[in-house]
Amino acid sequence: MRSTLHWGPDSHEDGYLHSTDTANALHTTYAAGFHTYGLEWSSKYLLTWVDSRLDQVYYTNFNTPFWNRGDFPAADPYTGQALVNPWGATGSDASPFDQDFYLILK
Repeated sequence: MRSTLHWGPDSHEDGYLHSTDTANALHTTYAAGFHTYGLEWSSKYLLTWVDSRLDQVYYTNFNTPFWNRGDFPAADPYTGQALVNPWGATGSDASPFDQDFYLILK
């Protein structure tokens, strides 16, 4: 199972490589039975798990701005336009995950 956060200043620049993790099923496969998948989202962290909160798939705390985590280039490589931090004015290290977002299960 994999959990990934997709975020970035535009569709060309996605910081998902800095916010993804994978968990393997122990001694079996995930297809062997039913599972419970969880997402905990607070103002301090985001956590995904499978079957038990103790079986974390991905965890991130919101103590560093996502813009800093992204290691984005100074300019969009396709357009040449300067990249601007779209969350700089929020004052929240959790931005863009301090507002509603989509959960996709595949």
